[in-house]
Amino acid sequence: MYIFKSFHGTPSVFDRLMKSYNGCNAILIKSCKEMEGSYIDYVSNQLKRPVFLIGPVVPEPHTGELDKKWTNWLSQFGSKSVIYCSFGSETFLTDDQIKELALGLELTGLPFFLLVMLPLKGDQLLNSKLMAMEGRVGVEVNRRDEDGYFGKEDVFEAVKSITYEVDKEPAKSVRENHKKCKDFMQNNEIQNKYITDLIEKLQSLSHKTIY
Repeated sequence: MYIFKSFHGTPSVFDRLMKSYNGCNAILIKSCKEMEGSYIDYVSNQLKRPVFLIGPVVPEPHTGELDKKWTNWLSQFGSKSVIYCSFGSETFLTDDQIKELALGLELTGLPFFLLVMLPLKGDQLLNSKLMAMEGRVGVEVNRRDEDGYFGKEDVFEAVKSITYEVDKEPAKSVRENHKKCKDFMQNNEIQNKYITDLIEKLQSLSHKTIY
């Protein structure tokens, strides 16, 4: 895996992380107990360090207006009917898999955006498991066990399961959980409480370190 590889004789990402963990007094994570509580406790127990949480830290919702060309394009379709598929700079896809992904989206018969940018592979596998299996705010695309390959039919089946019959499972639960997650992430009181608690914990840690 990428995090265990050494490039040009330099320490791997894993080595650098472990050196940082072993040399610190506490670990700060952009997360919250409500979403990843059991995993945060596990990290703290394994690394023998207190974990201080920053909270979800979600940017304010966009309030500006879309360019007219996008407004005109989106207005052709019903509410919540357009698929937005973006990998940002998060993962590697072969040309063949990009093709299969696009063909799978075409099979749905729904309008879609597909954005693929620079590759950088990190914790996306774990994130997908967390979102699909525990958070239940999405579904995973079926892939081959030996190499993770997926085909257009796999993409189609995954998208179909949450877009075609929205009053049936798993689409019903996914949409309900999306709403709950959105409300939670945009709750300023929750975010402010995390920041207040973080400041208090840092002050307490500083006092213990000095004295």
